[in-house]
Amino acid sequence: MPERSASPGRSSHGENAEHTGAPEVYHDYAHHPEQIKKMITIANEIKDKNGKVFVVFEPHTYSRTKALYDEFVMCFDGADKVILAPVYSAREKPIEGYDSLKLLNGLKGRVDAILIENYKDILFELKQQASAKDVIFILGAGSIEKMCSMI
Repeated sequence: MPERSASPGRSSHGENAEHTGAPEVYHDYAHHPEQIKKMITIANEIKDKNGKVFVVFEPHTYSRTKALYDEFVMCFDGADKVILAPVYSAREKPIEGYDSLKLLNGLKGRVDAILIENYKDILFELKQQASAKDVIFILGAGSIEKMCSMI
């Protein structure tokens, strides 16, 4: 299982990433806009010069999504593709109007972003879009880390 740290976790493909033609995959606990910005900066530093940065983000709690909405809309600059998963509620009740769809709508025109409702379909999208030159950062404090073992 990939590590959780302030810097990217180890690649879920380890040393085999280059040999399999698969993109490098990292997981980080980042769930605050400032942390996300740092991860995107790191991703751009480590990707192949012709590669892309894919960010899979699972917002952590409805209350955080609401409180930091404006910052979330701004923090994905530098990513080539953002895939949003549904909000990880951590037992919170949904806050009407503050979910991943609202975040997606806020990202329109800033970054190429889509909302995908389940891990299986996120995995399919990544396999269709990402190449060995790319890096994939899976970000969030909820159950999104399960994605790393699926890629």
